[in-house]
Amino acid sequence: MTTWPDEERELLAEVARAAELADPVPSEVLEAARASLTWLRVDAELAELLADSESAPSAVRSEQGSRLVSFAAGDVAIDLEVIAAGDTRRLVGQMSPAGAVAIEIRHAVSGSATQIPIDDLGRFTAERVPPGLISLVSTPPGAAVPIATTWIRI
Repeated sequence: MTTWPDEERELLAEVARAAELADPVPSEVLEAARASLTWLRVDAELAELLADSESAPSAVRSEQGSRLVSFAAGDVAIDLEVIAAGDTRRLVGQMSPAGAVAIEIRHAVSGSATQIPIDDLGRFTAERVPPGLISLVSTPPGAAVPIATTWIRI
């Protein structure tokens, strides 16, 4: 570790303050960086984003601000509808094959997670989900490891 003389430490601190004022790091970048840290210890199979209606070139948003997102990992598929509900989101989804008992919604900013039950047909609903980066995690029947979706901004 380098030990800096007091004058140089003060100068470096002043340069850091100036850089923060002139060109602060965007909150989205900080949020994505925090989310990426969860993959330092990978203990789940990654479900890749297959489709996102928000990124479609001809996407037309509904009055409610609905968005459709699909993920897949092997034979497992997770389809999700994100519905804007004021300053929160409503998530309506289905996991197939059905059989998992719960799905976890991980929130990047707070680091918290919410468990949501899945019914016999693989359906789940979450109300009043705060906007931001989320990832879904669940363990399908017979799977050795959980399935985790990539992080998406809702």
